[in-house]
Amino acid sequence: MADLECSKYTATSALPATAAAAASGGAGGGDGAAAAGGAACASVLRESAWLRPSGANDTRGAWLAMSLARDAYPKMHLTPDGAPMTDTPALKCAWAAKLSRMGAQNVTFLSSALVNAAVARAGRNVFVVIRGTDSEAEEENNGLWAADEALLWYRLVRVHGGFLSTSRHALPALVGLLQEAFGQVRAEAGQQQQQQQQQQQSGPANASAAGASGAASGAPEPRLYLMGHSRGGGLATVMAAQLDSGHYITVGRYIAGVYTFGAPKVGNKKFVQGYAWRLGKITYAWW
Repeated sequence: MADLECSKYTATSALPATAAAAASGGAGGGDGAAAAGGAACASVLRESAWLRPSGANDTRGAWLAMSLARDAYPKMHLTPDGAPMTDTPALKCAWAAKLSRMGAQNVTFLSSALVNAAVARAGRNVFVVIRGTDSEAEEENNGLWAADEALLWYRLVRVHGGFLSTSRHALPALVGLLQEAFGQVRAEAGQQQQQQQQQQQSGPANASAAGASGAASGAPEPRLYLMGHSRGGGLATVMAAQLDSGHYITVGRYIAGVYTFGAPKVGNKKFVQGYAWRLGKITYAWW
């Protein structure tokens, strides 16, 4: 975030009062409960249990994904005088600060006239959070319902024309950000393995503990989650489909979940069948 010079902005993201108090250690001296809450808030994106979908009633994962999708909108972040933010560098700083307080170690952004998304990494979890409609250009793109053909999963399907063209233009940049995030996951895993090897060399007792730890953790692979509300959910669905097919599969193979809220239908029957075959069991859609 250094390129945004976030230090010159003092705005903070809108947090629920309890979460804000917890993240700051609590008001009036910060008691033990508030400090514990702050620690929990700071690790929420890293928790492996948060996004292990257990079925259609995956309420924990849904709550987290809903919170992230909500925070993609400028109006969910406030200036120092309490007014909603507009789409400026200050907004990205506030959004990144909120994600960092939830445990994100790296945050990057994909911004264009038709796509605004954050890519956040927390441990091995990588989140793509796509904003819904927030401009006239996006509204016009939403109206391009005439379906276009796409080759997905070795079959020709028809997809919402506006979403498909937007996804096609955005994916190369998004894939670059994801590959960077995956590299960070692997680098962190390499550092942990190096530390374990050093412990093994330091003595029998440490070697036993490090060996047990290494056996339990192995070499973690990235876990990719895409999510969004309304238009953002539609784009998340189309992007997940494209990542899971063709030359993007080296990235798409890490998709662990797709969470959408109020997303429109984006494809014809063949698209639905292919999507259900490949991604249906890890996609969770709420209306």
